[in-house]
Amino acid sequence: MTGTWLAMATFLIYTILLIILGVSAGRSMIGLKAKEYVDEFYTGGRGMGAFVVAMVLAAGLCSAGTFVGTPGLAYKNGLTWVVLTNWQNFMNLMVLGVVGKKIGIIARRINARSYLDVFGARYEDSKAVLLLGGLSMLIFLVPYSTIQFVGGARMFEVMTGVNYYGGLILVTLVVILYTAFGGIRGTTLAAAIQGVVMTVAAILLFFFAVAKLGGLSAAMRAVEAVGLPSWVCPMESCLHSCTRTPGQCCVPW
Repeated sequence: MTGTWLAMATFLIYTILLIILGVSAGRSMIGLKAKEYVDEFYTGGRGMGAFVVAMVLAAGLCSAGTFVGTPGLAYKNGLTWVVLTNWQNFMNLMVLGVVGKKIGIIARRINARSYLDVFGARYEDSKAVLLLGGLSMLIFLVPYSTIQFVGGARMFEVMTGVNYYGGLILVTLVVILYTAFGGIRGTTLAAAIQGVVMTVAAILLFFFAVAKLGGLSAAMRAVEAVGLPSWVCPMESCLHSCTRTPGQCCVPW
């Protein structure tokens, strides 16, 4: 019971902090003219800084997809999925180092606020390109956002015992509040704070888990002991037709 109340207090303090960040970021836009307000809302002055950007990426890497989706896929298909998730580290280096820098230069040059503005300028406001861009956002962004809300609600339910739908409403309202009041600056600051917390938590979780289980080798033996050898067998994760002798990993036919 004490642990539940401690988790509730932690979530409450964290929620209040995020809302305060959003409101504080929004106060910097008070008194701006309409065009300046829109620019500030969507771009945040185009100067978040390297540390903030790094923490935003950390928050993305430690999101519900990593801590809920990946374990679910690993449970279903084996630990190969855990290895495959490492590609996102290189993806972020490509986005920032190769694509992001050039897009940033072009965006400042044409005063673009989004990728749609960049595509619009490149293809002379072609209706087909803008339509495809809007559809791609609808098709990919909505499911991605839904996953984050659902993941947050599930974790809130597990940690506090609060009904799933109550957690879903709370998570959604908090995100809407700091986004609506703070714009991209409020969202970025909130993500930066979350990135710091998630990075520290992920490091501590790894070391505490390894210490509790007695090392990675002991953890893998425990997984095999519960009757799920396919978890630790890369070949069986990919091939369903394989044979296995006791004490050995699967080999293909």
